[in-house]
Amino acid sequence: MSGQPVRLLHLSDIHCGYPFVERHVDAAERVAASQNVDAIIVSGDMSQRARRHEFRAARRVLDRFAAIAPIIVVPGNHDTEWWQAPFGVGRRLHIHDRWRALIQPETEPTLRLPGVSLVGLNSSAGMLPQALTWYPRHWRVKGGLTAAQLEDARLRLL
Repeated sequence: MSGQPVRLLHLSDIHCGYPFVERHVDAAERVAASQNVDAIIVSGDMSQRARRHEFRAARRVLDRFAAIAPIIVVPGNHDTEWWQAPFGVGRRLHIHDRWRALIQPETEPTLRLPGVSLVGLNSSAGMLPQALTWYPRHWRVKGGLTAAQLEDARLRLL
């Protein structure tokens, strides 16, 4: 352990789709550069609707941040192709295909720096049966972690 403070910048909900706000990303980039951060954490919702062009734009944003400091990024509910397995039925293993192809292969990365280990957990498992209500407009991708994910995180922190 270095004994020095670790400076982290945490971002979320960039939403590279309508209504993406470039000036918010520009401001975050200026903060990251001026504060000499050790790492940048992006916790989900890089896209608005998990579309290819949104992920391509998101990758460009992430590359801008990666030029400043190491990054760790996990998908959010907007980054999930829930239609691959609505309510858990269908191609469950494919709900993050675009993420893996256009952002990064991992959905639960680990970043180790002197003095800190950052463990990413993917809580966007798709549209699950427990999301069902009488109101279809309320149906959504619900977040949650499994016991296996928590155990994996524990082991990665050892």
